[in-house]
Amino acid sequence: MIGVGVTVKPPPTDDDDDDVTPRARPSTAPTKPNVVPKEGCTVHVVSLLYGRMAFYIPTLLGYRAPPPPAPQTVDAAAADDDQVARATASASNFRLRIADVKRLIYERVRLSPSFRIELYLHGLPLNDHLSLMDELRLAKDTTFDMKLTRVAPWLLLSRGLGRVRVNCPLLHTRAFPVDETTTVLDLKRAYCASLQQGEHTWFTADGVCVRRAGMTVLTLAKAKADPKAGTSALVVADELLIEGGMGALAGGKGAALAYRITNGSPVTVVESQVVALSEEVMVPETKVLKGETVETTMWINWGGRTLGDDFVLHAVGVRTDDTVTLEFLSPVLPKKLLTLRLPDKPKKGGKGKKKK
Repeated sequence: MIGVGVTVKPPPTDDDDDDVTPRARPSTAPTKPNVVPKEGCTVHVVSLLYGRMAFYIPTLLGYRAPPPPAPQTVDAAAADDDQVARATASASNFRLRIADVKRLIYERVRLSPSFRIELYLHGLPLNDHLSLMDELRLAKDTTFDMKLTRVAPWLLLSRGLGRVRVNCPLLHTRAFPVDETTTVLDLKRAYCASLQQGEHTWFTADGVCVRRAGMTVLTLAKAKADPKAGTSALVVADELLIEGGMGALAGGKGAALAYRITNGSPVTVVESQVVALSEEVMVPETKVLKGETVETTMWINWGGRTLGDDFVLHAVGVRTDDTVTLEFLSPVLPKKLLTLRLPDKPKKGGKGKKKK
């Protein structure tokens, strides 16, 4: 039974490095004596019964198959959760190795440090030192199979603290550089600064990287597309990025171009449709302004408890690439949630029975 995949590559030359392809079974087909085979290509076939086999196929008129183009994008598909991570390689970087692809996938999907990535091609595991172009000779848009395995808990204890991820149910997960002296208040201030002017990265279907920076806003209500006003369809609490900030919408004189932070798709909005996550909305600490006490509207949760502003992240057990949870008072709530949070209506006194 033959399956899984077929790869075509030119025969090796004297200049090639050590061949890392598994040894093929010797051919039992009869060969004519004193016949010099013409130039051709080697076809590698993965068999479910006999493993990986190589077949030499001569081409017509001695034509040698050209080498495949340099790999530009590599997809890694995980069968367990159907999550696809696309790693983009520069067309001039022929020395990109499997270890580099794993690192790109780890950053792209924001995997937890408790997982290890294993990549397979045609059912065979790939070593970290293999080069995509020189040794594997992959073509563009090659697809790997990805498997996630758990890392032993005692191997994670030696990690330091260099970066932490902040997850929020309403906002996109963000990562911030930290150290062993960073407090919860420092992290909340850094989060607020990223909302005012933060950079976001997206990747197109072709693997092209797109970066934009601007202010984060939330949509106030669901809206249909209006061709006359030039606005796009929106949903409640949609997280958008406006490069010019709220200044691009000042006065409500026109529409401005924004980008969905989830996928980078462009939308057109007006000032009345969005609210900025400004310092008045996101208050990292309790402070006194003009004689009035302003309570904080942000809380950091870790390990099932809310951390105080003076807590040191490293002291409570946070390590590199761990994820803490952000909770804040959102200025935007769905209609159903607003209904649930409304105070109960006072019960009206029932009228007594009428006397006959």
